[in-house]
Amino acid sequence: LELVCGLCLIAGLLLRGSSLLVSLLVAVFTVAVLSAVLRGLDIACGCFTQDPTVGKVGWMKITQNLSLLALSIYLYFSTSDRFSVEAYLRGKPLEQ
Repeated sequence: LELVCGLCLIAGLLLRGSSLLVSLLVAVFTVAVLSAVLRGLDIACGCFTQDPTVGKVGWMKITQNLSLLALSIYLYFSTSDRFSVEAYLRGKPLEQ
């Protein structure tokens, strides 16, 4: 679901729906990470490596997730679709 939503955002297709889903996914993941940090759990992310000492989940991951959440919420409320594939398919001109 994350991959499909990400590809839709990159391609400019179904921007509102995909940004809403990304917002929900990031919000749930952020709450889960925050819960782990507050409980003092020592969790390694496992992204890009198998080394358990690299990528410990902490406040930096929460900051990154909140930044992504802010961007996805901005995309949801943004009315500009000037260069999106969706606008092209609807026949909107580039000059708005």
